Amino acid sequence: MSGQEKKRNGLSRALRIFYGVGDCGYTLTTNVESYFFSYFLTNMAQYSMGTISIITTVTSVVCAVLVGVAGGIINSSKPMRWGRYRSWLVVIPWLIPLIYPFQFVKIGDGVVSGLIIMAAAIISHTLWQFPYVVGVPLAGVFASILGTKNQYAGVAFCLGLAMVVGYYIHFRMFEGYEEKEDTLLSQKAPAKEKTSLKDLGTSLVQNPPLVALLIACISPYVYVFVTSGIAIYYFDYVVEQSAMLSPYIMISSFVSILGSYLCKKLVNAITARRTFLLALVFMAACSGIAFLRYEHMYEVIVLMSLVQLGFGVVIASQPMLYSDVIIYNQWKTGKNAAGWITGLQMVPLNVGIVSRGLIIAACLEVANFDPNMVMDVIPAELKTGICVAFMVIPGAVLLVGALIFAFGFRLKKETVEQYQAEINARQ
Repeated sequence: MSGQEKKRNGLSRALRIFYGVGDCGYTLTTNVESYFFSYFLTNMAQYSMGTISIITTVTSVVCAVLVGVAGGIINSSKPMRWGRYRSWLVVIPWLIPLIYPFQFVKIGDGVVSGLIIMAAAIISHTLWQFPYVVGVPLAGVFASILGTKNQYAGVAFCLGLAMVVGYYIHFRMFEGYEEKEDTLLSQKAPAKEKTSLKDLGTSLVQNPPLVALLIACISPYVYVFVTSGIAIYYFDYVVEQSAMLSPYIMISSFVSILGSYLCKKLVNAITARRTFLLALVFMAACSGIAFLRYEHMYEVIVLMSLVQLGFGVVIASQPMLYSDVIIYNQWKTGKNAAGWITGLQMVPLNVGIVSRGLIIAACLEVANFDPNMVMDVIPAELKTGICVAFMVIPGAVLLVGALIFAFGFRLKKETVEQYQAEINARQ
């Protein structure tokens, strides 16, 4: 890269078209864990349900505690050569494909093997927060090369490389958009933008809509992480059509993207609050109907894909709702806690990750799951237990989330606009 970077104004054509290329690699990489980590622990590593609960819970809780580490380090550390934010797109990602695969490898049979898996998960999760803050068909190929037990490690490595390449492309596209080290070191945050810990605590206590939104946002993440992790069991043990997992993932993912595009039209028509609420109810209803038809695979694929449609709407509408509570908070407290409130969006996500390990392990344990069972005689209780984890529990959580949001988030569009006008008048 040349020493003199040309300062750019406006968005380049590359950024307009390929802005999400880095996050595309991130999503592909993390989906290996979402869809296959639980299956690896039960069917390949063959740990006991108790051990699996410990591995998944400890990993998720530690990652949740460390969720703010990336943002804190980025904002408090000395800006590097390519700017405060852009530099992290090349400094960190290359470490991920070297560490992440060990999350899907069982080394030995003792306690050390579990510790290695947990360490790989915690370190890789922490690392990929840095670039994030600023592939099923492959499994079969790696099964023939590395062996069945190591196939997901191979996929994790290759998709980790895809993340590295994607974020490097992202890094190059942002050349000339960020201030360099010398400029950033001379800048200080305006005093009026600083907030104390007391201010942050006040923002939470005096902002009931924020609390309701945070609790309600847990439900779609519980849904997506639990259903992603249990889906492979549904196709393997309930309908015994393992090959249909790939089409299901592809169809449901495309439908989720469609939901995110539909969100804008729905918000313009009925407001973000109503869109979010109705999407949660729609998801819960489709999950319930899917459970009633769980023996009919194609109907389940359609219904669970419709749930994904609602999920796309919910996730796309969240930023608008967080924007509303940020405005409400500033109007009520006089402090701008936008950064802190925005960062709280990671809390529901991490609660969803924690729930995945607990719910899946609990349902499989109750259903007497045994990875070595004879596939010709699959007990009805196991099928029911898998479907409860796949459809009933996520659907129930979505319904509870909808009720909490309906009664706890009372901010209306007109009221928020009035609050913003008053804030502008004060300044």
